[in-house]
Amino acid sequence: GVGSILSAERRKRLFDTIDQNPDAETVRADDYLIIDVARAREQLAARAEALREAERMIERVKGVVGGEPVFKRTRVPVRTIAAMKTQGASTAEIVEGYPSLTERMVELAEIWVAAHPARGRPRKLSEQGLKVKSVKRLSLRNEKVSKPSGSTS
Repeated sequence: GVGSILSAERRKRLFDTIDQNPDAETVRADDYLIIDVARAREQLAARAEALREAERMIERVKGVVGGEPVFKRTRVPVRTIAAMKTQGASTAEIVEGYPSLTERMVELAEIWVAAHPARGRPRKLSEQGLKVKSVKRLSLRNEKVSKPSGSTS
């Protein structure tokens, strides 16, 4: 987390120092900053294990929710759950609304989505196996709008 508040030059020096001392418990970035790299390695290892756990629980199945990533044996889209958390829903609220999920699955959704950001344009309905039932087209040109009778400018 410290890397995001350092200048590019200080960040490069810090990472070079860590690279030169791979077994160090702490690394002195400069006279004022000492980093506990052992704790950072533990946190990184825990997040990597959580991502592996998420990978085992999430799948894409053609024809299930348009091929969107879902939790195995459910039709619950992972990105939807992560978005709900981002928008402020509590884990308890989500589990209440989706009884097939556990609190751990909600946590893993956030980790998985962070590691697998959506790319490209949103998929068309036809690519999701859906059909358009009606179409309403609106003109985008600056056309004169007729005024209702009896109105004044």
